[in-house]
Amino acid sequence: MASTAATEAIPLEELRALVDARLHQLGHSDPAHVHVIRECLLFAQTRGNNQGISKLAGDALRCDRAATAPRLLRQSPATALVDGGRSAPMVVLQFACEQAAERARQCGVGLVGTTNTIGSTGCLAFYAHWLAAKHGLVSMVLAGSPPSVAPFGATRATFGTNPMCIGTPQGEGLAPLVADFATSSVAYFGLVEAKAAGARLPEPLLYDSEGEPTDDPAAFFSGGAIKPWGGYKGSHLSLMIELLTGPLVHACFAGAGPPVWGNVVLAIDPVALSGDAAHFAAHV
Repeated sequence: MASTAATEAIPLEELRALVDARLHQLGHSDPAHVHVIRECLLFAQTRGNNQGISKLAGDALRCDRAATAPRLLRQSPATALVDGGRSAPMVVLQFACEQAAERARQCGVGLVGTTNTIGSTGCLAFYAHWLAAKHGLVSMVLAGSPPSVAPFGATRATFGTNPMCIGTPQGEGLAPLVADFATSSVAYFGLVEAKAAGARLPEPLLYDSEGEPTDDPAAFFSGGAIKPWGGYKGSHLSLMIELLTGPLVHACFAGAGPPVWGNVVLAIDPVALSGDAAHFAAHV
């Protein structure tokens, strides 16, 4: 995505303060919530991921004054479903990860779904990294999102960008190994950044409102759609994530139903299968 936009380096602590100030402008007053959202944004920003501070433009992360704290709708020793209460999705997904980690430690595996959130959960690698670095857990994190992607063979936005992430601890002294990617050919906020910079995509990864291929991000925001990543294979993967983060957790599916989005977190204690967490990590 070539661009001539100027860039300026900002010290990390100064950026933290700017992010906090913007979150307060957006109505976030709980220090714990501000901490989670800020660290999720900066995790992405400092790694060149487009799920960073571009999310602070506009009202995408505005606090819903009617929001309530995340709560468990149902649970078992190894599973739980979280009602996000329309709270900030990053806060809700972090809560879900904490629940999954607790269950994985008790049962060897923890499976937690979320529903009733209305915005972006941010960079999924943030959560998988936390589960591996803090708890030594293998994890898979899935996120549903509003319709923006055309299924393979179609040109109308039906699926979300539906990212997935898999993370695992590595050996002593090494950072977790994490793979995080959207099942669309380009992430939604990648298009936000490209449009703001006046950049074109490197190839026609989008459809315009007439169903014609295009490399112009502006065309997407005027009734277009994103092509799926990997052709029919990526399209099928996106469908399965749409199902797991939609009907399975009582959230929206392909734009049908109330506009609330779901997530799924699977956390696995390596000991449950390998019998030796250190042996497993040393071979990653």
